Amino acid sequence: MPHDLSLENHPPLVRRRDYCMGVRLSRLPGGRYRSEWWVDNRLCGPPDPRIVRIEENAGMWQAEPLDAGHTRLTYEAHTDPGGA
Repeated sequence: MPHDLSLENHPPLVRRRDYCMGVRLSRLPGGRYRSEWWVDNRLCGPPDPRIVRIEENAGMWQAEPLDAGHTRLTYEAHTDPGGA
């Protein structure tokens, strides 16, 4: 089931950034779980000219059971903070 999040970042020494994103949580075969996210700026309000709108931010976490007491976590991400 997708979830929508609106995020605003305030990193020091650079212009503020914002973006909206979609999130999907999935239960996969073999006891694996995956959380995926992607930018979906259609969910945001109009851009504010004082804030850089991030256009690229996507990735996933995946948890995969290996054996009793051990789990493999995989993380993949791609982001471009935009701006100068």
